[in-house]
Amino acid sequence: MKKNKLLALILAVVITSLCFFPGAASCEKAVCARVKIEIEQELTLERVAFDARLTINNGLAGISLDNLAVNVTVKDEEENDVTDLFSIQVFSLDNISAVDGSDGVDPETTAEVHWLIIPSAGAGGENPAGKVYYVGANLEYEIKGEIQTMKVIPDAVVVKPQPLLTLDYFLPKYVYGDDPFTDEIEAAIPYPLGVRVKNTGHGTVKALTIESGQPVIKENEQGLLIDFKILGSWVNDEPAQKSLLVNFGDIEPGKCSMARWQMITSLMGEFISFEADFTHSDELGGKLTSLIQDTFAHLIIKDVLVDLPGRDNIRDFLAKDGDITRVYGSDTQDEVVTVYLDDSVTVSGTPSSGNPDITLTVPPTGGPLYIKISEPADGKVAVTSVERSDGKSIQPVNFWISKERTGDHNWVPFFNIFDCTSPGEYTVHYNYGGGGANIVVNPRAITFTNVEIGESSSVEVSISNNGTGNLTLEQVSLSTDSYRAFSLV
Repeated sequence: MKKNKLLALILAVVITSLCFFPGAASCEKAVCARVKIEIEQELTLERVAFDARLTINNGLAGISLDNLAVNVTVKDEEENDVTDLFSIQVFSLDNISAVDGSDGVDPETTAEVHWLIIPSAGAGGENPAGKVYYVGANLEYEIKGEIQTMKVIPDAVVVKPQPLLTLDYFLPKYVYGDDPFTDEIEAAIPYPLGVRVKNTGHGTVKALTIESGQPVIKENEQGLLIDFKILGSWVNDEPAQKSLLVNFGDIEPGKCSMARWQMITSLMGEFISFEADFTHSDELGGKLTSLIQDTFAHLIIKDVLVDLPGRDNIRDFLAKDGDITRVYGSDTQDEVVTVYLDDSVTVSGTPSSGNPDITLTVPPTGGPLYIKISEPADGKVAVTSVERSDGKSIQPVNFWISKERTGDHNWVPFFNIFDCTSPGEYTVHYNYGGGGANIVVNPRAITFTNVEIGESSSVEVSISNNGTGNLTLEQVSLSTDSYRAFSLV
């Protein structure tokens, strides 16, 4: 019995439904245009399979072995038949066309058959030493019309514990591109399509990769002119090469790994549903041998960092599942988050150039918490720092200004804080002196027409900071947000 390493292919399908408001003449006439896209992803991993070989030598002159049937069996150490724990498929035949009783072996001919034997996810048990199984076979054939039977002496194989994977996909609720309710053409702002691969099994998953296809529009009944594109990828916050392939490498039992694909959408919109599903190649055992336990889809609020002793420095996913907000950790820990909105947050002070600090107070909270309030400075001034009453500074990734569209299609800004095990009081410092940070802005898309190869075009850029402080424009560059548009960044 020969042990082979096998690359198993899984097709993961991410289906998303979005709502856009195309080119309405007025807010009153705005109609939601729904578009469904599909992103096909191929998950590849290395796993163990067994090559079972049977050689049948017919040394009889002028007499064939007819109607040969071979039944491969697997038993455990207690002689129990456990064949149903394995996928057993013929993958190679030499000098015989089948071993199901429909063919035989010609006189003075040697036939050879190979089976691919793949254990199911639980066949290896939990002991690192693995479990021993015995693979044998029962043969039945005819010689001159007389039925003969034979048993092949079993061969021992050791099946090590298998990994078992759970895939959590994450996508933001709001995506930002051109706003149909403004005269300007806003550039697309990149957003993440995230995935967390968690190994809940007892074996290490080897050489795991996920390769994503570009989004494909599956439904667009109103014929909306819209583009979706994936630009690049990251694994555990480290930039991957500029491709759609993310390489997770090995993931040990009880561990997980995070990846993100950066996407853009040409129009501003809202994801209203998000599903993830997968299929397993039948040639490799189908559902029986699949190492994918579950797939889940979540609408992400933001990438955050669980800033606690003993935790890693890889960003986590703050997401809302129905009425419950959770943080999905890069170290496999998932925790329900306590949420504080306007009616449960005390705001002291109003930010101004003369007094740029305000204080936010919530009840002392153990575990993770999320504060979301109407933005005190109306989203027009950057927040540069947030400090707790115990002196701890909040990580910049854990406070931000966001915006959401209301029913009348106006934008409302919000100030957000994510934290863990908090005394409940925060000092928020606004920067009225210049130099922005952590504020959502809309870069403007500028169209250059008829620019020939080798020629150049120019644009005048002006910047302001509410009339206070000094500003310096250090760099303006062109980025290819889509094949039809560029944006200044």
